[in-house]
This record gives sequence, C-alpha cells and structure tokens, in this order.
Amino acid sequence: MDVSGLNCPLPVLRSKTVLAAMGKGQVLKVVSTQSDSGREFAAFCCLPEFEMVKSGRKMKQYFFWIRKAI
Repeated sequence: MDVSGLNCPLPVLRSKTVLAAMGKGQVLKVVSTQSDSGREFAAFCCLPEFEMVKSGRKMKQYFFWIRKAI
C-alpha cells in the first residue's frame, strides 16, 4: 500500500484500516515518504495484533512489512 505524501497520522490510520480487513498471518507492505514514519509504525506494531516483519529505507522512501498476528 502506498501512503507516500501523507502526513501523520494518516499513514498509520490507513494501514490499520487495510490490516483490519486482512486475514491472520497476511502481510501488508507499506511505502511511506514521511520522515518519522519509522517511529510511528514501530509504536503501532507494539499492539498485540500487529507484527513488524521487516522495515527498510531507500532514498526518501520508507518500507514496512506488517503481519496481522490476530
């Protein structure tokens, strides 16, 4: 899911909406350009229903793979 150009809290809120519709164990890839999105998604994935599988950065894009755990 591409949330590039969106500011806080929209990237996390949109991701949460998509994850809610996904099945347990499925992984969502999120692409963001918000500079503090790493901190925001790390905090979001502290919730028991989500797990950060992987994260990365390339130039000004931030990538997150989030698994729905519950």
